[in-house]
Amino acid sequence: MMKKKIILWGAASLAAIPAIAQPVSEPLIDRALVFDVVNICGIILALYVVSRFIVTLVQLYLDSRLKTRMLDAGTPETVITQLLQQKLGNGLKAALQWGCVLASLAAGLAIIYFMGPVTLLSVAVLAGSIAVGLLAYYLLSKRNL
Repeated sequence: MMKKKIILWGAASLAAIPAIAQPVSEPLIDRALVFDVVNICGIILALYVVSRFIVTLVQLYLDSRLKTRMLDAGTPETVITQLLQQKLGNGLKAALQWGCVLASLAAGLAIIYFMGPVTLLSVAVLAGSIAVGLLAYYLLSKRNL
């Protein structure tokens, strides 16, 4: 009789375990963490853009002073022209690279928007879209723009 009671109580306690379990619809998403990560990345991006703008302004100012002094010193125009063309070429390649990366990033964000909730797959989509953008830049710059 005692053996039957132990089996009955054991079966009843095992049957109660699923009743205690709480469903977790999204176990890998912590909304507060995602919000903090997005805010931190946004702040870092904003600081980068502002600092890059300031550095570019200082660089343009110093380049113009250098060119003025070179003209005052009597440097041949061919040397100054070569310096100008070199800077222009680097600027065009940088603009092409940023354009490709930002366009592919926008496409990746659009894909994530239509996919639904943010998951780890979203990170993979972003990484893949940035890789596609860099590959497009490589193929376009290989054609000697």
